[in-house]
Amino acid sequence: MSNPVRNNPAQSRYEMDVDGGTALALYQSAPGKVLVYHTEVPPQLRGRGMGAKLMRGLLADIRANNSKVVPRCSYVARFMREHPEFADLLG
Repeated sequence: MSNPVRNNPAQSRYEMDVDGGTALALYQSAPGKVLVYHTEVPPQLRGRGMGAKLMRGLLADIRANNSKVVPRCSYVARFMREHPEFADLLG
């Protein structure tokens, strides 16, 4: 099952549709940085790794755009600490 993560700049959020729900991460852009301040996975989708999948997709997009991440959400901060392969993206 593929659940692509997409950037929705009009609403300043990353989105991932899965099983009739949408996981999302809200952000604010700054020059060379993306401040991610809220993540949300619908209750019926929690505990299935959807938050991690959303994070991997948004971090891949941020990396592709040569930007850095400023975690303002506790989930994002914890994910970044637990996955050192993304440490280069901290800004």
